[in-house]
Amino acid sequence: MTKNDLRAQGYSVEERFPRPSVVNAFWAILTLIFIIGTFGGLFFLTEPDIDKKVHDDTFITLIKSAGSALTLGMFDSEVAGYFLLAILMMFLYLFLKLFMTIIFCRKSESIKFKLLESKGMPMCLCREALKVWQTVLIYLVPFILTYSLYIFLCIYYQGNPAFMVLFFFQIFFMVFDLTLIIYLLIVRLKDKPDYIAIDHHIYGYTVFKKTYVKFSRRKKI
Repeated sequence: MTKNDLRAQGYSVEERFPRPSVVNAFWAILTLIFIIGTFGGLFFLTEPDIDKKVHDDTFITLIKSAGSALTLGMFDSEVAGYFLLAILMMFLYLFLKLFMTIIFCRKSESIKFKLLESKGMPMCLCREALKVWQTVLIYLVPFILTYSLYIFLCIYYQGNPAFMVLFFFQIFFMVFDLTLIIYLLIVRLKDKPDYIAIDHHIYGYTVFKKTYVKFSRRKKI
């Protein structure tokens, strides 16, 4: 629902700007927890070895072929191929967020891609106000799908160092969205807003709550 519609219907409006230092600290701690937990689990489930030769199946061959085509055979095609894969995985993550945003946003012109100022983090925003559960799903579904895909690649290829490195760097982007999800859940439990609009990711959002007017029903004497 558009912000103007909510204002016209008498919803209270409160813009909030969490302290960047608190947000950054929470993001850093959560990222560290995820890195330790994720890679600790992967090292337990797989047998990573930087000197181990990964068997070239169709997927690995495709990665190397794409890298060779990208560099015209002048550089290490394997490194270039994995670099291309990292870019494609990031675009896949953004596409999933775009897909989820399209599902819940009423107007296509409300959807906007941008880089978060001072952070350089790519974002897909819906400029409308949504229910908290809708906003959570926009960020949670891409996180779960991308995280699961990386886990599958790392386990299937038994700790392939290349996939582990790609996973390591993308975790920073994914946990950035997970931090927003946790903030939204805290706001939902604490304030119970009817709608919420994400203006600057975690660093700025608007809360909309329905105002109720109570009338006295005392008997006249």
